[in-house]
Amino acid sequence: MSRLFALLGAACLLTACTAYPMTRTFYEPMSDEGQLRNQPGCTFLHTRDTVQTQVGGISLSVLVGPERAPADRQPDLNVTLSFDAPTAHWDLNTDKVVIVTGRSGKVLRRDLATDSMVASATRWTLHYPEPAGLEDRIEVRFEAGALVVGGVAVEPEPLHFRRVKKSDVLFGSFNCVE
Repeated sequence: MSRLFALLGAACLLTACTAYPMTRTFYEPMSDEGQLRNQPGCTFLHTRDTVQTQVGGISLSVLVGPERAPADRQPDLNVTLSFDAPTAHWDLNTDKVVIVTGRSGKVLRRDLATDSMVASATRWTLHYPEPAGLEDRIEVRFEAGALVVGGVAVEPEPLHFRRVKKSDVLFGSFNCVE
């Protein structure tokens, strides 16, 4: 095992990245709801923060919380949705992507939505106001008509996340660590 860490450390030095031991507090997706992975650009050795699922023939990835490890709990919350498909093939109505809080079951609607292109994927970042970020359990729900693929409305299954704190090692570029 120590030889593996030595090899990873040497590879990081040669490629301008870092190995950074840390404790992460993040929203962990449920493992039975899709393929778990990390957000692009950062590689955690043990933990996974993004769930990827297939819906209507396209790949949808969901990350709840900040893209980098939060220092403290924040009252608001971002949800990042990444679609790996040509934009002409699908359409998203961000008003119909809601968060359901675990404790009270309260439905929260986004107050801001921004989109961007990342490699071949389109990424939407949806911002939800307080108390979204104070919850320990979050459900991301796509209401009827939220996602249209090839002219047909599809309804992805709700995705569930829980706030956890875990020790991990981050391997990534220097701009990946705050």
